[in-house]
Amino acid sequence: MFRVIVALVMCAAVSGFTLAPVTPAAGLVSSPGSARIEAITMGRGDKRTAKGKRKAGSFGKSRPRNAELRKRKADAAAASSE
Repeated sequence: MFRVIVALVMCAAVSGFTLAPVTPAAGLVSSPGSARIEAITMGRGDKRTAKGKRKAGSFGKSRPRNAELRKRKADAAAASSE
């Protein structure tokens, strides 16, 4: 495999053809801001899903804390008993 690559490079050099540098996809390498978030739509990397919140260690609407769950259950039980 290595010999094939070397032969291709040598042929390209002889013919005057230059190889373009290989760059990763634009969506994968960028500032750690919005482009990275846009690339992930669902799953572990998405902070809007419960799985993503578990991975990030954060809480919110899709992954409430235990105290919030207890309050919701207590409110629901009080509303249904009335």
